[in-house]
Amino acid sequence: MREKGRVREKGRVREKGRVREKLPALRQALVGRVQPHQRLLRGELLDHIAYLEQAIHRLEVSIADLVTEQDTATAVRLLLTLPATGPVTAAAILAASGPDMTRLPSAHHLASWAGGCPGTRRSAGKQLSGATAKGNTQLKTILCEIAATIARSPGTSLHALYHRLARRRGKPRAMAMVAVAHSLLVRSSSMLRDQVPYQDLGPDSFDHLHAQRWERHSVRRLEALGFDVQLTPASSLATCAAVTTSPNLLWCGSKMLLCPFLPGQPPNFQANFQAKRPHISSR
Repeated sequence: MREKGRVREKGRVREKGRVREKLPALRQALVGRVQPHQRLLRGELLDHIAYLEQAIHRLEVSIADLVTEQDTATAVRLLLTLPATGPVTAAAILAASGPDMTRLPSAHHLASWAGGCPGTRRSAGKQLSGATAKGNTQLKTILCEIAATIARSPGTSLHALYHRLARRRGKPRAMAMVAVAHSLLVRSSSMLRDQVPYQDLGPDSFDHLHAQRWERHSVRRLEALGFDVQLTPASSLATCAAVTTSPNLLWCGSKMLLCPFLPGQPPNFQANFQAKRPHISSR
């Protein structure tokens, strides 16, 4: 096994690279500090670590042999298309949920069985805690580990989902993590049922979701603030047009920006603002 600056072989550590050049200084630093019994214990610990690494390697070889079967190999290849999913995590998901998704009525039943959806606890008509059920702790742990990796890897719709919920809910981020894990489990179930690979919707999928509803909402908000709004579709994002006589309303493509050009600001504030953002214009 290789480590940073060293190679471990049969319970012994053989230094290499730049660490090997420091061996004389290391030996001199250990004189009078490392006693014989400490060296013995250190050797026993290294032997135990080497044994555990060999046992892990044997288990990984056995798992690799099991997933080479026809049905299992197809399911693993499909799960590998999920973001932040490797062979070990794909095999773990398959071992916990199984390749046959027809045993449950829907993917949401699978998420409920795994404990990846909010709990429903009511008493006398009062909604109590909505914490997730215990479910399958191994499967939920694996999915949450994948979700934590996705949260640090931009460029996917699941990454956008995590940060969308994290901004709205604030800390702690456990709720957003469980939501991404739930989405992963639902999508993996659909993939295994329909035998199709994962297809990401893109990081901007939520921006185009219910676009007309957001358009009406934005117009109502601006009209409530006293603006007369008229929408004009832009031919390209680089073409910006003003659609109101108010100097506070700017347009960039099809997005409305309410800019703080208020009385009492420096005379050159608006000119400096548009000089730094030439793609935004106003009238």
